[in-house]
Amino acid sequence: LIDYNEEKLDDEKVQCIYAGNFIVDGTALSAAEKQSHFVERTALNQRATAIGTSIIIKFAPGKILDRDELTDIAVDFLHGIGFGRQPNLIYLHEDTACQHLHIVTTNIRHDGSRIRSRGIHRRLIRPVCSEMIAKYNLVPTPALVLKPHDPRQKIRYGKTYTHQAMADTLQYVMESYHYGSLEAFNAILRLYNLRAYAGGPNSWLRRNRGLLYRVTDNNGKALNAPTKASAFTF
Repeated sequence: LIDYNEEKLDDEKVQCIYAGNFIVDGTALSAAEKQSHFVERTALNQRATAIGTSIIIKFAPGKILDRDELTDIAVDFLHGIGFGRQPNLIYLHEDTACQHLHIVTTNIRHDGSRIRSRGIHRRLIRPVCSEMIAKYNLVPTPALVLKPHDPRQKIRYGKTYTHQAMADTLQYVMESYHYGSLEAFNAILRLYNLRAYAGGPNSWLRRNRGLLYRVTDNNGKALNAPTKASAFTF
């Protein structure tokens, strides 16, 4: 979770803007030091298997907020869902059509107990998001209108709505091509700057027959966070 964001810091459009509940200024730490801090915390609970939490907060196109506003929103959000006292790193991403935050935290408390995450989206995240929209006036503005992605063309990361471009491209490929293996499927997806991941031989993802999708550049380098196949309704 940390590695993905830290690797993107080389891009001037990605920054670590806040580190909450660190003893020192977490934003000044190296990637290894940030990772070590979380390893020490998660080591307090040897029974838990899900110990890392990654949250993405997206804002509407045309809604541009400054760092202080974004930090206030993210910290307020974490408190609202019960993670306010957890160590957390907040990364600002401006490499797509929509300004968005990646929050990395953990559900292991300082005493080794675990924050219950089952049903958290329905119980806490949805109502807290509604409160945040009203509190910070996050109503979408019509300032930016992006041209819809043509699924017959390669996805141009940052030039269109990423999720919608992925969905349109996947649907187009599934309806227009025949393939008999994941390798063949990926050979087609590469034509459109998209790739499917099935996980390693013994991974949880492969055992459960799951897929993750990522947008790539023309050289096959992944550009966005993985998106579950289940995120697409079809």
